Amino acid sequence: MACFTLAEVVSGPGVSSSGSPVSEAAAFWVVMRRIVASRSLCVQYIFHMLPIGFPYMTPTQLRAFHLVAESGSFSAAARASGLSQPNLSSQVTALEQAYGVRLFDRRGRSVAPTETGRQLHGITTRLFAVQDEARA
Repeated sequence: MACFTLAEVVSGPGVSSSGSPVSEAAAFWVVMRRIVASRSLCVQYIFHMLPIGFPYMTPTQLRAFHLVAESGSFSAAARASGLSQPNLSSQVTALEQAYGVRLFDRRGRSVAPTETGRQLHGITTRLFAVQDEARA
């Protein structure tokens, strides 16, 4: 699979192949057309598209969500992982806000995943299993 940097896909930031300035939106569509034409998408593109306004999730947010979903509470997840409860809480909250969803029903000291949270937990379970397999 060929992997291009943004500079290789667009002839410089904000410059068309003819050398004339282009808008960020026009540059984005040039990039997308070339990605589709090459039938390859690298992680580099995801990072380059962040400033254009796409919602964004970090591995840290996903790990925090997964730890809380596995343990049933923020405090239990914090104890098990050695991280602080406010850190885990802020990571999960940032993920919820970025996508406009609730991942947990918060009930006092315990939490229960919402339907969206259950779906995401299934995904993170598979994701971290594959990560562990790759590490091994």
